[in-house]
Amino acid sequence: MRRRNATALSALLIAALLILSACQGVVGGAPAPAPDEPVSQSDVQYITETSAPVIETVAAVYNPLPMGTGSLVYAENIDRLDAQKEEKILDFMHLYYASLANLAAEDPSPLFAADAGEQAEINRMVWEVMVDIRAMQDSDLRLTVYSFALEVQLITELESGDISVRVHEDFIQNFAAFPGVDSKGFNVAHVFTFTYTDDGWRILNHRQADRLYNTVVGRRNNDSGLLDSTAAQVRQRRDEWLEASGQALRYRSGRGYQPGNISFDNEYDRAAAVDYARRWATAERNPVWQIYDRMGGNCQNFVSQAILAGGVPMDYTPPAQWKWFGDTPSSTFTPTGRAPAWTGVNEFFAYVRGNAGFGMVAFADVPFDSGRPGDVIIMGKHDIWRHTVMITEVITDEQGNTVDYLIASNTANLLDFPVSAYHYQEQMLIRILGWNN
Repeated sequence: MRRRNATALSALLIAALLILSACQGVVGGAPAPAPDEPVSQSDVQYITETSAPVIETVAAVYNPLPMGTGSLVYAENIDRLDAQKEEKILDFMHLYYASLANLAAEDPSPLFAADAGEQAEINRMVWEVMVDIRAMQDSDLRLTVYSFALEVQLITELESGDISVRVHEDFIQNFAAFPGVDSKGFNVAHVFTFTYTDDGWRILNHRQADRLYNTVVGRRNNDSGLLDSTAAQVRQRRDEWLEASGQALRYRSGRGYQPGNISFDNEYDRAAAVDYARRWATAERNPVWQIYDRMGGNCQNFVSQAILAGGVPMDYTPPAQWKWFGDTPSSTFTPTGRAPAWTGVNEFFAYVRGNAGFGMVAFADVPFDSGRPGDVIIMGKHDIWRHTVMITEVITDEQGNTVDYLIASNTANLLDFPVSAYHYQEQMLIRILGWNN
């Protein structure tokens, strides 16, 4: 990967700106605390906007850069950052999206402090995992257009004098394979740690709150803001993840069995399930239900709710249960409490395979290309299932063959996002048929 001079890169970015100024699920445990209240437009104190247009100087750096815009706003009672920190955050995000656009990891080190090169390299290696997985797919997952909106939610001065900045990101990504489709993400948390150097404020570390960062990068020291892992350790985990992803992708295309005909009393309302999933795939949660984002993830809780909206009733009868009448875990065959299958991915998979008689009729591990809107995809590694999503749309080629799925999910909060772009490439299709009386 080429390395660029920090001054030259900064000058090019400034010139451009002047031109356009998971979710493993929850099995048991205590109730989760309520999420932070959303911030309304009336709460915004400052707005800083940037653009990354396709002009010759910037295109020469980014080779080439798609049309992309970014904005930075502040939550209520949050003091404004100085211009250097704002620029570094926005420049970092544009480099990240340039990596996704070109499927080649850019080098963020010019934005980092001189003695934080290993921290910059660690972040670049996470980008490598993202872009290499996207490059493996049959779908063209280069970005053609993107936009992101960042909200600064917390600024903390550390004992060292360094500054920690937490921002939440909403984004729209437009993929080359799906022209006209806005793939959206909501409330992605980032933490930037800044240190003061002879060249002013520079990034000391960046961390993104998602399972890929947690798995590949490891833990972050809350006192220093630095990543505990060395670049060599992250490089090894990167290589292992990519090797496992390639094997899972090859296996996925041939996995699954074609089940025979089966009768059931009531048909699944796929449209209603998808409508529900689309409504609640944002950072907003349905207030009727408990929220599990901070207890392992809300993904299976969200998918269970959508299946329920599609008409499939809760099941508290033997031999298997899928129910939520309250947050307290319960395995009694009564309409009380919460069954593990409602909020746990592995437990939901076990319910689908083990249920008989009353309740949901579904097949697990059917051919991956046979999905329909309202069906479920579970994801994980080494047959340990950690995340669940619902199909919102099937993408087919000119011959009618399935080439990809758009999905909705919680934790991460995604809408009409291609399932092939997930970092979990071990994926299994669950076909929901209906239910028995």
